[in-house]
Amino acid sequence: MRFFYFVFAMCIFCTATAAQGKKDGASQPAPSVLVNGQLIKGKVLEIDGKHFVAVEDLAQSLHGTIAYGDGQILLTISKLQEPAAQLAASAQAPAPISQTPPAPAPTVTARPLETGSVDIAVSIYLFHELPPKIRVAAAREIARVIKPGGMFVLAETIQYGDLPDCDGLIETFPDLLHEPYYDSFARTDLRVLFRDAGLKLVETDIAYLTKISVFEKLSSGKRRSRKQTA
Repeated sequence: MRFFYFVFAMCIFCTATAAQGKKDGASQPAPSVLVNGQLIKGKVLEIDGKHFVAVEDLAQSLHGTIAYGDGQILLTISKLQEPAAQLAASAQAPAPISQTPPAPAPTVTARPLETGSVDIAVSIYLFHELPPKIRVAAAREIARVIKPGGMFVLAETIQYGDLPDCDGLIETFPDLLHEPYYDSFARTDLRVLFRDAGLKLVETDIAYLTKISVFEKLSSGKRRSRKQTA
């Protein structure tokens, strides 16, 4: 009999506790939602492992992290996806027509740099890929953008005579790998090519099959005196 009274009392206690919990829960406001630090009225749903925030009857998918604590729901997201209606509208809207013509793409013979604005320029295995006329124009453009006293460093393939034992390799290389301008570059006098553009060869070093050539930008006075002496 005592056991019966005990079970009956426990049932009454649990019922009262549950009713009080429902009452307390109903009186508590819905947790606030912080999206990237901004308070938004709504609630967070989780469907198939994805989080959604219901704001004014609009569910927006979130990409980011979610955390719960201190009576708030904190969402850290990178970007809210646009609603489907906005996506459809943006897809149907014609792209605006730009009235400004696109700027020409920079090339090796026309760099978007002011004259005499560069201290050091570097070229790595470019010149042997250029046709002879473009090679000359590229040398002039490099000399144009370099300041007087500035440096130009050229890293390129070795040429005929640099390593006599490799002259045979230089001769067969263009046919093996379809390098149409390689042979003319291998026979080009780099000192003359860049001197005519305004650059003076000051140092050369060879590392295996690569030749490093260092040039200095001549001042206009030095160029005039050189022409007069010639």
